[in-house]
Amino acid sequence: MLALALMGEKRFVPSLLEAPEIVKASGQPASYTVDTVRRLRARLDCGTRLYFLIGMDAFQHIARWRSPVELMRSAEFIVASRPGFPLKDVARALPAELRPSDAGARTLLETGSIETNGATIHLLPSVNEEVSATAIRDAARQGHGLEQLVPEAVAEYIMKLKIYGEETEPGTPEPPRL
Repeated sequence: MLALALMGEKRFVPSLLEAPEIVKASGQPASYTVDTVRRLRARLDCGTRLYFLIGMDAFQHIARWRSPVELMRSAEFIVASRPGFPLKDVARALPAELRPSDAGARTLLETGSIETNGATIHLLPSVNEEVSATAIRDAARQGHGLEQLVPEAVAEYIMKLKIYGEETEPGTPEPPRL
C-alpha cells in the first residue's frame, strides 16, 4: 500500500525492512520499531541523520515501547500534533531517563527542539490531520469514504483485496505488481 501511495513521488522510496518475510528471516516473532531502526542504521553511513516522524497520539505511549531509550537515541524524533493530542505533553511522555527538567520542557515548547540525555526531539505543531488508521479501516468496512482518506490506488487495492473485512483483521496480502 505504501508503494501505491508513493507512486510518482521520486523523493520517497518505500522500505521492506518490516515486510513479513524480512522479519521472519531475522528469526524474530515480531517486528519491533527499535529492531527496524537498528537494521536501518546498519545500512546507513556513520553520521547519517535519521528522523522518526510520529504523531502525538502514538508518541504519548513511547515509554511503553520496546527499548524506548535506545530507540529515541537512535533517531531524531519529530513529533507531530494531532487533533486532541497537544504537544504540551511531549516531555511527560518520555521515558524517565530521557525526561528533561521543567526548564528543558519549556525550552522544547518554546523553540520546538531539544536534546535531552542523548535523545533529540523536534516538534511539528501545525499538523492537524484527522486521518487515522482506525478511520481508514472503518471506511473500508463500510465500503464508502475511503477515497477521501487515502490515494485512489490505495483505496482500490484495499477494496479489491478486502484487507479490512468486517470479520477479520488486516492480513498480509501479496504486494502490488508495479
